[in-house]
Amino acid sequence: MLAHETPRRYPSATSVELLTEARHHFRRLGLADGCHVVWGEQVLLFPWAGGRVLGTLVIWLTEEGWDVTGDGLALGIEWRSAEAVRDGLAALLEGPPPDPLDLAASVRNLRREKFHPYLDEDLLAADFARRSLDVEGAYRVLRELLDRWQPASA
Repeated sequence: MLAHETPRRYPSATSVELLTEARHHFRRLGLADGCHVVWGEQVLLFPWAGGRVLGTLVIWLTEEGWDVTGDGLALGIEWRSAEAVRDGLAALLEGPPPDPLDLAASVRNLRREKFHPYLDEDLLAADFARRSLDVEGAYRVLRELLDRWQPASA
């Protein structure tokens, strides 16, 4: 080892145990091939996409009247069966992707940056759409979700 290198740290026993447990449940729930899990009153969707895509999906589905939350990894859809979610996603894909400006205009608090108080609503929506939304990515991810749809795991 060279003088400027830091010694290699190996994972702690706890981290190895948690990773092993996570891998076990990933396999048990069929998430390598599937994309959703029924969990109580929710259908959890695992799009395996970035934050912009997940945020776009939350806004889009909310605008469509869905009760949906995003936690950074999955989308939680309340009070719908897995079949209803699949059918609803398929129905969304029958039309064109939503307009990013329309989605951005539906967001309640667009004033997030230092100079945002000086911008009008249209410019705020355009800024949010450019910075925070990925409508094309969300549309593509919905297609991929439907292509990977498997019977629900619990």
